[in-house]
Amino acid sequence: MTEAITNIETRSIDQVVIGIGINYLTQLDQLPPEIQARAGSLRKFALAAKVTRNQFIAAVLNQFFQIYQTYQTGNFLPAYRQRCYLLHKEVTIQQGQQKIAGLATDIDQQGCLVLSNGQHISSGEVTKIRLK
Repeated sequence: MTEAITNIETRSIDQVVIGIGINYLTQLDQLPPEIQARAGSLRKFALAAKVTRNQFIAAVLNQFFQIYQTYQTGNFLPAYRQRCYLLHKEVTIQQGQQKIAGLATDIDQQGCLVLSNGQHISSGEVTKIRLK
């Protein structure tokens, strides 16, 4: 989830606020019907591992701040690529009113999703993943 703060005079983005949303103990059948097919939850893993919400948040923050130290160098990208669920899948990406579809083949050095048609996608919502 992101929110951009733009400078009207320069027509550029001055700041970006980035957040993450994690359904940790959420029961998917309690979500609104329109997002049940798109959402996921860590509930069964959390309950099996007996990890509290606070322990999970602490682990996420510890990992984030470890990676954040080197984010400008891109040193984390090989590990990110290895774990990226989207790679080698057919995806549909929503950017405003535009939909872009293609095979996700890579993550470039700037963190953009690379499609097989050569497009580099820096933002958007992945709305469909077709498993092969």
